[in-house]
Amino acid sequence: MIRHSSVGPLRLAAAFIKRDLLQAASYRIAFLWQGASLLFYVGILFFLSSAFARGPAAGSEGYFAFAVVGFAVAEGLWGCLTSFSQQVRYDQVVGTLEAMAATRTGLGTVVFCSGLYPLLFYGLRMLAVLAVGALAGAGFGAIELARVLPVLVLALAAFAGLGLISASVTLVVKKGDPVAAFLGALSFLLCGALYPISVLPDWLQTVAAVLPVTYAVEACRKILLQGAGYEAVTFEMMVLAGFAAVFSLLALLALRWAVSLSRHGGVRHY
Repeated sequence: MIRHSSVGPLRLAAAFIKRDLLQAASYRIAFLWQGASLLFYVGILFFLSSAFARGPAAGSEGYFAFAVVGFAVAEGLWGCLTSFSQQVRYDQVVGTLEAMAATRTGLGTVVFCSGLYPLLFYGLRMLAVLAVGALAGAGFGAIELARVLPVLVLALAAFAGLGLISASVTLVVKKGDPVAAFLGALSFLLCGALYPISVLPDWLQTVAAVLPVTYAVEACRKILLQGAGYEAVTFEMMVLAGFAAVFSLLALLALRWAVSLSRHGGVRHY
């Protein structure tokens, strides 16, 4: 069972976010690079787009707009998948995980709260990439960014479930989760982030259809680039909500399994 702390859940969550923010900020160069690097990524896409003529593969809005939306969402997924497990592994190495688990907070709650900062960071990073893209001429503005928020929230909920599953595996094997890294790379490859899914072989298009990031990218492009309303992305949002629900349940089961193994000395080293 996952024990609950006597501290209120919001205060506990805020404390973990503050801890991880201060920890990240203590490495000043790395912290600044995490923020500034998005300018380089958007710049790469901008100059790459100048090498392509405006054509039907990228849509009437041009390749830059097409690519910057796909990149923002796909990178958010990759970040959530890898950062959750990396934070747990860091806490294991420095010994803070065991110290916090010895309190009334409980190990499961510690792992869950350790994922809040990466989730918040990559959610803001997705918005930042889209905002920089808009300033660079992607063809959408503040109104469209506000309207796309519900889609991003649903996408982050699905990504968070996957991230917690990855963190649970890391808690058991005490190493980074290679499956999560592979899934993130596969999603980036197949979700249509930088090119239309239609260019993929039929069997890879089938694989892309079972990836949550595919629906997130598609919904975001419809809203941001085509000015579509929520009725036009109802299917994508329902699929994302379904993924979020399923992954949340699986994450809860995985977390309970990992906590149980850890308590009974069943942790394995691979």
